[in-house]
Amino acid sequence: MNNVNFENLKCVWMSSGVVEYKLCDLNFDCDQCTFDKALWQRTKSSEAAALTREDRGIVAKLKDTIREDDRRNDVLLLPNQLMVRKLYKNTYFAGITTFLGQCLEPLNSVEINIEKGAIPSGTPAVHIKKGDRLWHLSFPFDIYVLADMSGKKENNSGRGWIGMFEAEEKDVEAAAITGRKYLAGAREQLENLAVQCSRDDAGVTMQDGGKMISSLYELLGCEKFNMFIIKITGTKK
Repeated sequence: MNNVNFENLKCVWMSSGVVEYKLCDLNFDCDQCTFDKALWQRTKSSEAAALTREDRGIVAKLKDTIREDDRRNDVLLLPNQLMVRKLYKNTYFAGITTFLGQCLEPLNSVEINIEKGAIPSGTPAVHIKKGDRLWHLSFPFDIYVLADMSGKKENNSGRGWIGMFEAEEKDVEAAAITGRKYLAGAREQLENLAVQCSRDDAGVTMQDGGKMISSLYELLGCEKFNMFIIKITGTKK
């Protein structure tokens, strides 16, 4: 088997370094894969795995959200947790992934806005503020922002589109990553996060003597949370 074919057949769990060797024989249809289901189950603590309520662990919830993004066939995912949806030729909506939105919960404490006009590739375009932390995300291609939609309540929360822009279709498609690569990258970060938190059921246990931990921000603390957002978005300190 040549190296190109081998790389194309790597299971997402192998690509993310969770298992040493596993090739995919289901054309990356993870929902039908018993191996995938078993690995997801193994990464959960026995307590979190037994829960069926909505207040499952914070890290476990994040594992669910990356599947939501991957299942969407109406969007293109970018490496830095931005996603776009084609409106018509060379015109797109811009937003953040469900995964990033879940990480930023509670979203009523988050401000998101987008620059207007011509923005060169690699130039900060989307600004996300939570508390005293500010992250600047850029597009890996030139864009011209036609409208800032972040002022709308439902969009500024990360649940909707934050702007509309024009870009060359070939550039957008070239920059988009496959669902397989997106899953592998997100899983790797979540596995690291699970180890860092030491438990997968954080958020269902009183960890500070009385207060229920309900967000990743509360779980990690300001500085570690900032570093985690930097890692998943690829932004600079």
